[in-house]
Amino acid sequence: MAEMESGETAPDDIGRVADVLAMRDAAEMDRTRREALVAELRKHAAVGETTLIEWAADEAIERAGWTIEKGSGTYRELCHRLTLAWLEALTRAQERDHGRFDDTPSDPALAAAAAPEQPQETIGAVAAEFMQARPDMSAEYDIAHNAAMRWFLDFVGRDTPVKSIGKREVRAWVVALRKFPSRGSLLKENEGATFQEIVARNEVQQRPVIAPRTVNKNLSIIAGFMDWMVNNDYIESNPTEGQRLPKGKPKNPRDTFTVAQLQTLFNSPLYTGCLSAARKPDMAKPGNVRVGGYAYWVPLLGVWTGARSSELLNLRVGDIQQIDGVWCFRIHGTKTDAAERIVPVHPELEKLGFMAFVAKMKADGHEQLFPDAKGDSLDRLGSRYSKEFSDYIERVGIKSDTSLVFHSLRHTFVDELRRRGYADTVIAVFVGHEGGSVTAGYGKLPQFSPAQRLEIIRDVKHDGLRLEHLYGPNKL
Repeated sequence: MAEMESGETAPDDIGRVADVLAMRDAAEMDRTRREALVAELRKHAAVGETTLIEWAADEAIERAGWTIEKGSGTYRELCHRLTLAWLEALTRAQERDHGRFDDTPSDPALAAAAAPEQPQETIGAVAAEFMQARPDMSAEYDIAHNAAMRWFLDFVGRDTPVKSIGKREVRAWVVALRKFPSRGSLLKENEGATFQEIVARNEVQQRPVIAPRTVNKNLSIIAGFMDWMVNNDYIESNPTEGQRLPKGKPKNPRDTFTVAQLQTLFNSPLYTGCLSAARKPDMAKPGNVRVGGYAYWVPLLGVWTGARSSELLNLRVGDIQQIDGVWCFRIHGTKTDAAERIVPVHPELEKLGFMAFVAKMKADGHEQLFPDAKGDSLDRLGSRYSKEFSDYIERVGIKSDTSLVFHSLRHTFVDELRRRGYADTVIAVFVGHEGGSVTAGYGKLPQFSPAQRLEIIRDVKHDGLRLEHLYGPNKL
């Protein structure tokens, strides 16, 4: 316990302070009470319970003038060391009751505890190693991953020994996480603030807090870190197990787009000519300005691929490839291994000039397919675009509530394949969901060749949708 949470170094005689406090009144205690207390302290030491020793920790903190937050990792470590010191003092008193007066504890466990303390890996140091070792991930998921790790480390204390992190600590973090404000890390006032500072500030401001589903997402990230520590022999078991919050009220179901709504979208000024491309509101007003780039193409791609907005916006020019003679999207998922997938270019996209657009971007030397797309304050392309899309379809009269969003195009794609008689296990191959079948784990060949996938995706027709007015040259 080298660092206090205030940043001040603890004095070297912390052990002596602990011994003095822990031994107080030990000699005067009668034998029966002493034996009962030793038994109880051993139980508490085994599970990391601190209630019996917190009086001593509070007194030590006050005497030394430290700034240690109660319940923090540093506080729990202090309690642990005081418990061992008190247990040793009481045990030596017990030994004197039996006529033994040397200074070496007879209990092997206490003798080991009295030995010079070996340096332990801290959670902060191990987390840094984990962050270096983790696989590459999308920029958007990388931001969420880093945030969850930072919040957890803020809470438990980066200098806390790895082996002192248990279910109690994880549970306390989850309780605190439920008080974290929704989108709290995006607020300017919270720039540079610690997790605890943001939570404390919100207890005054009373902003809406993150949903249980978001709490569980953050917990899943920490669970991955704990799994890595188990696999690398830092800890014996994963303390996040059994800590997920129960599912709350189901999310508002996402509506699917009707063909009439899709027709309204593709007949709107974004596709037929708008007042100005410089201001988002003007893009919903009729005019003579033609819009290209991501604003034009991403809704069309959503309709004919079923991909997430973040997956589409992060496409590179080189991700549109010819595989076994079939033009395909190589989509880099952001959620699961299944999200990495091959989706053929729908024939309707070729008619709309998409391949000509790709060729033009390649000829111009672009690496990203949509270099004009911008992220939010955390550089998340999908997050910013989803809001832009929702604002646009509201301005052109397609929606009036939150049930219809860009992700609804994904639901629409899934329903279209279901209408054609395809099972969800087949649809999962195209939208990047986990298939869940036992057979999926057998063999080496991928499910469906590019040619077979193309035949399936041809069945996405959206009967009655007319896009002939958009056929022709590529849109830039």
